[in-house]
Amino acid sequence: MRAEGQRAEDWHPSREVILVWSILGVVLSLAGIISFAATYAFARGEDGGTVEISLLALVIPTLVVFVLLGVHEWIHGLTMACFGARPACAHSSEAATRTLAGGAASILAVVSRPYVG
Repeated sequence: MRAEGQRAEDWHPSREVILVWSILGVVLSLAGIISFAATYAFARGEDGGTVEISLLALVIPTLVVFVLLGVHEWIHGLTMACFGARPACAHSSEAATRTLAGGAASILAVVSRPYVG
């Protein structure tokens, strides 16, 4: 609920912030994968630490993650709507591609440009 006279501000992260967040996201993701794999291998120590993962064991969790991601973003939208936000929809294919790719296209465009300070 917004107080009288307050305006919502349109905030966009700087190129540096996008780059730091992207690198941090990759590093933390890799650390998480390694941690989960190590925990799995340790828990199954009777096999000598060998880890075997079937295709089904990769596909099902991946699908679950995509479904949960959709639900997560829907909750963001619902919360925004409760506070009166009505964001514009992306009508161009370029904007839709950036949205579906999690902003990867935007990040690549920012990273590929030379920094002019």
